[in-house]
Parts: sequence; structure tokens; C-alpha cells
Amino acid sequence: MTSETTAPITAHLRCPRTGHPLHEVEGEAFERARQDVSAPGVTFEDGTSVPSGVERLFQSDGGEHLYVQADSILYLTEGKALDPEVTGGPLAVAPKPRWSEAKRSVQNFYDETGWKKEDGTYIDTKLFSEVSDVASQYKTRVMDRVTRRLGTGTFLLNVASGTVPSGPDTSYAQGFERHVCMDLSLTALQEARSNLGDRGVYILGDITNIPLQEGSMDGCVSLHTIYHVPKEEQARAFRELYRVLKPGGTAAVVYNWGRHAVLPNLLTLPIQIARYVHKRVMPKERDGQPTLRTLYFHAHGPSWFEQQDWPFDYEVEAFHSPNNQFLNLYARDNAVGRRILQAVYDLEERYPQTMGKLGYYPLIVIRKALST
Repeated sequence: MTSETTAPITAHLRCPRTGHPLHEVEGEAFERARQDVSAPGVTFEDGTSVPSGVERLFQSDGGEHLYVQADSILYLTEGKALDPEVTGGPLAVAPKPRWSEAKRSVQNFYDETGWKKEDGTYIDTKLFSEVSDVASQYKTRVMDRVTRRLGTGTFLLNVASGTVPSGPDTSYAQGFERHVCMDLSLTALQEARSNLGDRGVYILGDITNIPLQEGSMDGCVSLHTIYHVPKEEQARAFRELYRVLKPGGTAAVVYNWGRHAVLPNLLTLPIQIARYVHKRVMPKERDGQPTLRTLYFHAHGPSWFEQQDWPFDYEVEAFHSPNNQFLNLYARDNAVGRRILQAVYDLEERYPQTMGKLGYYPLIVIRKALST
């Protein structure tokens, strides 16, 4: 895979530190800068090492910061800034903490645990998606709701893309030429690159500070992401998705009402209590790896969402009303399980707004109006 996989996106990059556009460093200036940032001991501002094999460099309009691309991955979080004047050794700018502990917990969990495989299956899948065949068919079916809401165009931004296990066959990306995968987890992006190949663009980035210019993406999707963002930054995450949308574009967000999800919680209350207790007594590490207990989670309720002063028009619809506890309890691999999930699906299709508020996972559809 070559660096050409990211070529079309470069006109839309934005410095996460200043908000200025980023421009590629080329020619002799690139060769000099690449030698400087690749010297032993050079670190990003967050104190981590610069990866080997730097392919491209991008500098902010004001000349304040450099960012690298290595192995087709663009390193574009705030902490991955480099000083353009560096000539070897540690950066002149002292490392500054840029992320909260909550964000680091999410990054560490997915780098060290969630996107690793056991017996050929991602641990994240085992923790959150392993259910009966009947339930799996229901989950596949509801993904069409995301596909139906998105339009077509050049760039689809997939925030917290994870590993994109379906690769080029990912259903909701079929109407777009390029699948822009952004994630906090480097492990996720490495797996996504393997699964998606040259159709993808890969960005190490933060949903609360998307390193793309305003109005640059034809569509956005964010599945099971924002409830892992610190609660005080979740509104900003929604606004960032709206900011990068082109006029006429649509963003599809799958959220989680958590304890505010009336219907599934009532139907699985004993299991929910047992699950809560189990998580509380779970160790933070097992065999040196972070466990589920370290993964940050905060789900606001429908009233919180409605009370925000959003700059966009939106709709809240049903995506996936049952939680996994409901699926494991009621959606068995038999005729009864199939009938139960068919009834749930029919209710969601007939009353999408009501089920979107009462169910577990709502689909929040954000639209940016065409310029007048």
C-alpha cells in the first residue's frame, strides 16, 4: 500500500492545534524535515515516539506544527504535533497533557484489548456482539437504516471506525468513493487498513476535534462512539460531525440511552443488575491488559439531547431497540425467537420516533441544509 491512498483527502486536512489548513511539505524541504523528525529521540508533543518510515509530512498554514503520515496512517491528534524547527533530540516544546483520563482509557482499551483477536474473533465482538444467529440476522437487518439515511458522494467520514471488518463490502459506504476511517486507536486503523485496503483513508483523530476542514465531507457515520466520549464533551462531538459536513450532507449517529432506555431495561432488569455488579468487581487489568471496567461509558438520556441548543436539524429514530441482554434472553435460535425479533422490527418500522426514544440504541440523523 502506498501513500497515494490518502492523496484526495489532503486538501481538506486541518491542524488540530490551531484550526489552520494543513499543506503537504514537498521536495527538498520534505527530505530535510523527514530526516529531522526521524532522528533518534524525536518525540511527538505527547511524548510518544515518531513511527519509522515517515511517508509524508503536513505543516499548518501558520507554520507552527508538523504532522506525519506513516504506513498510510495520518497522525492528526493534538498530541501528535511536531515542532518544525526540531533537529534531533527531544522536542523544544515540553509535552503537554491534551487528553482526559477518560479518553486515554478508551484508547488504551481498544489498542491493548478490544481490537486484539482471540480464536480469530475481535475481543470487542465477543464482549458486545456475540448473540444467537437469529439476533445476528436482526442486527444485520437494522444496519440498512443507516444506509438509507446516508446519501452519496466522494467522502464518507467514519468516526471511531474500528476495524471495518466488512471491508469494501461495508453496506453504508457503498454510495461513496472513499471511506475515511478515523479512530483514537492505532490498532483499529491498522486492522481497518488490512480489511479495507486502498479504498480507505486512515486518520488517527479525535471526534471532539476532527482534523478536517469545515464542509469537506459528503456524509458522516459514527456508530457506538459518542457515549464513550467524556460526558461534558459529547455535545461538542455532535457539533464537530455537523461542522465537517458539506451543505446537503447527512450524518448518521448510533447513540445509547443506557439507563434511560425504559423498555429494554424493564424487560431485563435482573440481568442488568447482575451485569453492573459483575463490572464493579472486575479487576482493571487481566494478564496485563485493560478489562471492560476501564472502558469509559456515559449515556445521556433523550431529554438531555432535546435540551441542547443544536445548530442543526435532526431526527431521532429507532436503530436497535433491544440491548444484548434482551437478545440473549428472548431471541433464541428458534421460531419463538424469530417471531419476537420480527415483532420488534415491525414496531421500529411502524413507530420509529417512539421506539427511538424508548429503545436502547437510537439513530440520530443530522442534516446540513444546502446554502441559499
